[in-house]
Amino acid sequence: LGSLVGVGLSLFLLAWSFHPGAGSASAPLLGMVLYLLAFGVGMAPLPWIVNAEIYPMEAKSTCVGIATATNWAANFLVAATFLDLATALSTDAACPAAHPDGTFFLYGLVATL
Repeated sequence: LGSLVGVGLSLFLLAWSFHPGAGSASAPLLGMVLYLLAFGVGMAPLPWIVNAEIYPMEAKSTCVGIATATNWAANFLVAATFLDLATALSTDAACPAAHPDGTFFLYGLVATL
């Protein structure tokens, strides 16, 4: 759970760094580095470790295949919708594509729930 706290905080830092008139030039980089560190040490290996242990041997290959496909489908969904969400949820009406603050705030809320 500590990893999720770090993920949520880093996403809120990213939201703040992209907010119009706020942040600094290095804040987005810092937010991404903190996100990768928090996610990498906590949540990233869990699906692979848990999947390797919870299924009976005769069903393991099928179940791990389904779990891997689900993981990749979820990754695709996030990547495919990011630009549309960034434009729709931006707080900068003049240039929404350059300020995806709302999207990172949404992702931060999801991480904290």
